[in-house]
Amino acid sequence: MNVLKAAGGIIDTFLNKLGTQNLLRAAVTSAVLLTGTVACVYVFKLQKRRQLLRKMHARGQRAKRDIEDLRAQLKAIEINTEIPQWSFQHLYEALQSGSVSATEVLRAYQTKALEVNDKTNGITDIIKSAEVLAAKLDILPADQRGPLHGIPISLKEACGLEGLDCTVGFGELVDIPLKADSTLIKVLKSKGAVPFIRTNVPQAMRSLSCQNGIFGETLNPHKADRTCAGSSGGEGAMIGGQGSILGIGSDLGGSARIPAHFCGHASLKPTAGRLGNFGNFNVSTPNGQTLDVPSSATPTVLLKLFWQVEEIDIKDFAFRAITEHLFKLLTADKAQAYDKLLRYDNSCEPVKAFVAVCKKPDWLRPILARVEEFMGNPLEAAMLKARQIRTIPDWYQQALDLQVGTGYCQTAK
Repeated sequence: MNVLKAAGGIIDTFLNKLGTQNLLRAAVTSAVLLTGTVACVYVFKLQKRRQLLRKMHARGQRAKRDIEDLRAQLKAIEINTEIPQWSFQHLYEALQSGSVSATEVLRAYQTKALEVNDKTNGITDIIKSAEVLAAKLDILPADQRGPLHGIPISLKEACGLEGLDCTVGFGELVDIPLKADSTLIKVLKSKGAVPFIRTNVPQAMRSLSCQNGIFGETLNPHKADRTCAGSSGGEGAMIGGQGSILGIGSDLGGSARIPAHFCGHASLKPTAGRLGNFGNFNVSTPNGQTLDVPSSATPTVLLKLFWQVEEIDIKDFAFRAITEHLFKLLTADKAQAYDKLLRYDNSCEPVKAFVAVCKKPDWLRPILARVEEFMGNPLEAAMLKARQIRTIPDWYQQALDLQVGTGYCQTAK
């Protein structure tokens, strides 16, 4: 109480000495400075907002120009319009036998996709590399054709492709191109698939509608006054309108299943991470929503996809590499590290930790090992204690060469 009285006395003395006129002048000056500062901040934020809106508008217009450029290109080419009416089995057999080329199929589905887009506004990106990829597939001999040879595949906008951004409706993410294809895209391409378009999503992929400020709203392919649902709404519209025969979306609480239901086709949500999510947009729910949810006109096509892609299981390969080369160094901790290893949902995370340990100086390792033990991380502690772990092994680079872990693992290089 005495302290408060003393402080009050000091303030009163100061005000008395300052005088009423000086006090008023100081108050006015402070008010002017504060108002000026607030005005500057407001103008700055307003300018930034306008720049962002211009960037978002330009991105949407660029997507429309690419669509119109493709339309003009296809007008000069003879298109087999019957191909989109074929069943998956018919299309598969025709491509495998060579009775129809991958380029013919691509152009047929590009044409059909543009027709569906006129009704739904579902396309965000024309994947220009599809033409080159299809041409390369056409010169492959029959014994080198993959199980998805020439099959055109549409992708949710959050799928990572080299040279394209993943905006998921956010203006801040416009024009930030990815440096490499995601693992899932690499695996699909290695099987012969041809990604040819990306499709619309609601902002942040957290809505059961499909609209954002960059690409606009996507409509139901069967009835324009109804929604296609979300968040894989563009995929729902494209596949439901027969503009794509097979697509990849994502699903946490129905983001692929609900659009499939609304648009009249099939979708299947597998175990999270089964087909790989490395290099796609991070939805911050690694154990729930993952970009590995395929959709198609019939469930049979989905089962065929799983059967083929399973042959290159990125998690199996990474775990095999770890257990063959790394686990031999971790036997001194009574299997605690092994138990920790098995708890990783993403097998590239321990590889990333392993590479990080390789870069630590010897004098720092005992200290870090104590810290990791205290934090309850026996795997990292065991790595730090192992004297043999000094350099990044050859098998790690081999894993990267085999397109394993292009997300977490690649950042650890």
